Amino acid sequence: MTVVGLGIQLVGQVTLETRAELEAAEELLYVTPDPVAETWLEQLNPSARSLGAHYEPGRSRHEIYSAMVDDI
Repeated sequence: MTVVGLGIQLVGQVTLETRAELEAAEELLYVTPDPVAETWLEQLNPSARSLGAHYEPGRSRHEIYSAMVDDI
Protein backbone atom coordinates (compact mmCIF):
# COMPACT_ATOMS: atom_id res chain seq x y z
CA MET A 1 0.00 0.00 0.00
CA THR A 2 1.21 3.47 -0.86
CA VAL A 3 -0.28 6.56 0.79
CA VAL A 4 0.11 9.95 -0.87
CA GLY A 5 -1.18 13.45 -0.22
CA LEU A 6 -2.38 15.77 -2.96
CA GLY A 7 -1.65 19.01 -1.13
CA ILE A 8 -3.91 22.02 -0.88
CA GLN A 9 -3.39 23.21 -4.45
CA LEU A 10 -3.95 19.81 -6.06
CA VAL A 11 -2.14 19.54 -9.38
CA GLY A 12 0.21 22.42 -8.51
CA GLN A 13 1.61 20.45 -5.56
CA VAL A 14 1.48 16.87 -6.87
CA THR A 15 4.96 15.57 -7.66
CA LEU A 16 5.70 13.47 -10.72
CA GLU A 17 6.34 10.53 -8.40
CA THR A 18 2.94 10.95 -6.74
CA ARG A 19 1.17 11.21 -10.07
CA ALA A 20 2.89 8.04 -11.29
CA GLU A 21 1.77 6.19 -8.14
CA LEU A 22 -1.82 7.39 -8.62
CA GLU A 23 -1.86 6.33 -12.27
CA ALA A 24 -0.33 2.90 -11.57
CA ALA A 25 -2.42 2.02 -8.52
CA GLU A 26 -4.30 -1.25 -8.83
CA GLU A 27 -6.99 0.29 -6.64
CA LEU A 28 -7.06 4.02 -5.92
CA LEU A 29 -9.01 4.93 -2.80
CA TYR A 30 -9.35 8.58 -1.88
CA VAL A 31 -11.01 11.11 0.41
CA THR A 32 -11.36 14.70 -0.75
CA PRO A 33 -13.94 17.43 -0.30
CA ASP A 34 -12.85 18.98 -3.61
CA PRO A 35 -14.97 18.00 -6.64
CA VAL A 36 -12.19 19.08 -9.02
CA ALA A 37 -9.73 16.73 -7.27
CA GLU A 38 -12.31 13.96 -7.39
CA THR A 39 -12.82 14.36 -11.13
CA TRP A 40 -9.07 14.54 -11.74
CA LEU A 41 -8.41 11.34 -9.75
CA GLU A 42 -11.18 9.46 -11.53
CA GLN A 43 -9.81 10.52 -14.92
CA LEU A 44 -6.26 9.66 -13.88
CA ASN A 45 -7.13 6.13 -12.78
CA PRO A 46 -10.37 4.30 -13.70
CA SER A 47 -10.18 2.28 -10.46
CA ALA A 48 -10.51 5.45 -8.34
CA ARG A 49 -13.14 5.12 -5.60
CA SER A 50 -14.10 7.64 -2.96
CA LEU A 51 -14.31 6.72 0.72
CA GLY A 52 -16.16 9.98 1.36
CA ALA A 53 -19.53 8.26 1.60
CA HIS A 54 -18.58 7.23 5.13
CA TYR A 55 -18.93 10.84 6.27
CA GLU A 56 -22.43 11.38 7.63
CA PRO A 57 -23.78 14.24 9.72
CA GLY A 58 -23.62 13.40 13.42
CA ARG A 59 -21.36 10.38 12.95
CA SER A 60 -18.21 10.42 15.08
CA ARG A 61 -14.80 10.50 13.43
CA HIS A 62 -14.00 7.22 15.17
CA GLU A 63 -16.98 5.55 13.50
CA ILE A 64 -16.14 7.13 10.15
CA TYR A 65 -12.52 6.02 10.20
CA SER A 66 -13.44 2.53 11.43
CA ALA A 67 -15.85 2.20 8.53
CA MET A 68 -13.15 3.32 6.12
CA VAL A 69 -10.74 0.74 7.52
CA ASP A 70 -13.38 -1.96 7.12
CA ASP A 71 -14.01 -0.82 3.55
CA ILE A 72 -10.32 -0.89 2.70
